[in-house]
Amino acid sequence: MTNTDDIRSEGMSPFKRAALVIGGVLIAVFALGVIVGYTKAAIAGGTFGWKSLLVYVVAAAVVLGGLWMIRRGATKFTLSRSPKMREYQLVVLGTCLLGAVLGGLMQLGAPDGADAGLSVFSYNAPISPAVAAVMLASLPLLAWLYYRWHKTADEHEQAAYNFGAVLGIYTYFFASIGWWVAWRGGILLEPDGLAIFWAVIIVWSIGWIWHRFR
Repeated sequence: MTNTDDIRSEGMSPFKRAALVIGGVLIAVFALGVIVGYTKAAIAGGTFGWKSLLVYVVAAAVVLGGLWMIRRGATKFTLSRSPKMREYQLVVLGTCLLGAVLGGLMQLGAPDGADAGLSVFSYNAPISPAVAAVMLASLPLLAWLYYRWHKTADEHEQAAYNFGAVLGIYTYFFASIGWWVAWRGGILLEPDGLAIFWAVIIVWSIGWIWHRFR
């Protein structure tokens, strides 16, 4: 088993460090997306004014907060001396970086409009064909990163991943069949496949992190 002590930050639990880094990345990417989307909408509508300045100040503060969280979580972070563990760390960092870049590209490729700043949540809204092509072309790289993760993760990490996967499968089973029955009974709207997908990913991630750092 690889030694995970090499990735601990002094005086901070691995769970807290991971939560700070991941949360900081998500917050910073979201705030940057809001800035880009709002700018596109303001240019299209010619609505720059003092309210725009307020939006930029708040969004910039959120970006700085996200960067602070990343810096705090990565304090005294060093790559392992073990080749296998070092590759594992680089794969995790590469996957996070690729996710952040793709999230930013999706926001850049969103259509202009009054709600462009929130297009990160409009997962059925159209995006630029060029951005879509870049995102599709990145899937083989993402698949390779996943493959290398499975080759380098230690037994404890694999067990945590599998635990989260089981929870994710159960979430998919109960959410999909439950929503489908509720829809047919007139209780809920038609099932949304992507909403169920994200529910699975969230439950999977929570189960993975909980089992990994408990």
